[in-house]
Amino acid sequence: MTLLRMPANRKTRGKMRQRWQQQMDQESRLVRVFFYGTFMNAKVLAEYGIAAGEVLPARVMNFELSIRPRVNLVPCNGASVYGAVISVTHNDLEKIYSDLEKSLGLKYLPQAMFAETLDETPTFEPVLCYIASRMTSGLAAPEYVKELAGCVRSLNLPESYALHIESFGL
Repeated sequence: MTLLRMPANRKTRGKMRQRWQQQMDQESRLVRVFFYGTFMNAKVLAEYGIAAGEVLPARVMNFELSIRPRVNLVPCNGASVYGAVISVTHNDLEKIYSDLEKSLGLKYLPQAMFAETLDETPTFEPVLCYIASRMTSGLAAPEYVKELAGCVRSLNLPESYALHIESFGL
């Protein structure tokens, strides 16, 4: 059995400590994420132990929403998907998406994109957005569709979008 020992050299120990601290800082640093499913709701994030700060209504362009049976984005020129931009940590994202993979078998991967915030001063900002590259088709659960439409309405996003979401439950 080999035991790992800290290097005797102070300079090397200092560098190792610095790298460890940088990794810890990276994992706890806030990143901007566009959520388009029920995670756009701060109460849903709280169920994962995540305290959402500011929740900004937003949209991304050139994607359309798909619910088969869970929510996902599909490229589509000229379309828009509504949701929210929220700051969370890398640890928070790991918690959310590893749980979805374990419980539902869905692997969502991050993609960089721009989201347009829909507040008093709309701006485009770079965000991460998680999209599943593969999802087995299935019917959306009516409860899930209803919850998602409720999230859209709670953010005062267009009613036509909430009705579009509800059409997946028919």
